[in-house]
Amino acid sequence: MDPTVRRALFLTAPLAVLALLTACSGGSEAATGSTDAATGPATTTGAEGAADTGALDVAALGALQLTADELGEGWTALDTTDTATTDPTSLLPEGAEFDPAVCGEQVLALQQGSEAAPDALSSTVYTKDDGTVVGVTLAVGDDYSELVFEALTQVQQDCATYTVTFPELFTASYAMTSLDTASLADRSDAVLIAMTMDGAAAGSTAMLLSQVGDVVVSVMTTGLEEADTALLEQAATQAVDKVSAGV
Repeated sequence: MDPTVRRALFLTAPLAVLALLTACSGGSEAATGSTDAATGPATTTGAEGAADTGALDVAALGALQLTADELGEGWTALDTTDTATTDPTSLLPEGAEFDPAVCGEQVLALQQGSEAAPDALSSTVYTKDDGTVVGVTLAVGDDYSELVFEALTQVQQDCATYTVTFPELFTASYAMTSLDTASLADRSDAVLIAMTMDGAAAGSTAMLLSQVGDVVVSVMTTGLEEADTALLEQAATQAVDKVSAGV
């Protein structure tokens, strides 16, 4: 399979979630960050300098990030700074059609930006030789946690199942289900998105969203085959524990 097409397949799974997590209310300005679970830009962005309220800035969030060594043996941080401004939806083949259309609208929302963008955001992505990927994003902003948890609930209602047709190629179908994990921090929610290609199983992506005080912690994992949900829970627990100890 063409690498660009394969990347697009994995992108369309988390994009329906992430489009809402970063662009759930519409608007003109969105923070750029890691939205590509397959390639994973490691980047930080947002307001430089903490507000008088003591809000965390980009540097402070970066200091709270999980490191490759903390994640465990065999993990390497991806240095993809040069791709931090890449629009992940541009990797979709031209003419991709979503059904229901609302899921495609959420992808477009990701391109257009949002008033709900966080004030500060830090993303890191790690990989192993076997193709397993873990991405961790930390974000803060006024009412941001409420917006993203509401968005995740909404996307589970609107896009629990959806398809993306790549003209003259194939149709990818996605099924999103709630994932039963341990409760983390102040609150948490997790989903598993399974993918089929022309009816054949083609892997999955898992995501766990949690909140530590004002910090929204989002962890995603995928691989060449099935997402490792035990790894997701492990990485999310480590990420939450590190943030909890530092705020």
